[in-house]
This record gives sequence, C-alpha cells and structure tokens, in this order.
Amino acid sequence: MLSRSNGLTFELFEKTFRSEVPNSIEMETKVIRTIRDWMFRSNLSAEMAFESFCRVVGNYKQKLLTRAQFHRALITLDVGLSAAQTDAFFALLVSEASGQLDINMWLSRIFEDGDNPLQMIREIVNEHKLTQEDLLFQMKLKAWDSPLSYS
Repeated sequence: MLSRSNGLTFELFEKTFRSEVPNSIEMETKVIRTIRDWMFRSNLSAEMAFESFCRVVGNYKQKLLTRAQFHRALITLDVGLSAAQTDAFFALLVSEASGQLDINMWLSRIFEDGDNPLQMIREIVNEHKLTQEDLLFQMKLKAWDSPLSYS
C-alpha cells in the first residue's frame, strides 16, 4: 500500500490515471477525427469500418455491437481511442432503448470526408466554437443578405 511518504500524492495519481472526456462537442470532433484517421490508414469506408468491428467480435452476420463488443473491436483494431472516449461515443451513437449499435446509427455520425464536405465544416465550427456571426464574417456576408443560391 502506498502512502504520502512514498511520494504518491493525489496530484500525481490524478495525472497518471486520469482519463479525459472533453465536453460532448469536443469529444465528438476528436473521436470522429481519430476514427477517420484510422479508416484512412486502413483504407476503409465508413461501412467497411463498421463491418470490420463486427467481424473482429464475431458478429459479422448480425451486424450489431454491444458496448463491450464496441470496446473490444476498437482495442483489437488499434483505433486509438481511450476507454472513456469509446464509452462516451457509444452513448452518443446508441439510443438507450436498443443498447446496441447498428450500421445506420454508425453511418449517421461517421461520414467519408469526400462524400460529405459539410461534416468537415461542422467539425471545424464545433472545434473552434464559431458562432453564426463568425461564419458570416468569414464568408463576407451579412445576416440580412439573401440566401446563397446553389444554381
């Protein structure tokens, strides 16, 4: 048993064993970027990544993941998330009613960058805590300007 005389203080304990879970917006941005980076390194689409998770835990046919299976898959495939980040992200993805992650829940948050450029903009806005006024200023627009035309 360690005591203060051995040099273990609360500060040292906290620094050594602390698992940071930032607020939900920061956490989501950081986790999605980490997952996307892993997907890029592994040359996987979002759907293929989810199938890899299912295959690793033996649920390839069922294509559902419980919290424990999601943890095990991310650890086995060396995605690079902490247990706290994995837990928080699972809770964000999954409705409490089902308690299991399916492909549709996964695809609702994980997009390929090339397929959805708006997701990258959303992540930047969330990460830098930009306001509507900040965005309008950067786009050299005013709130009373007419809507942008896409044609």
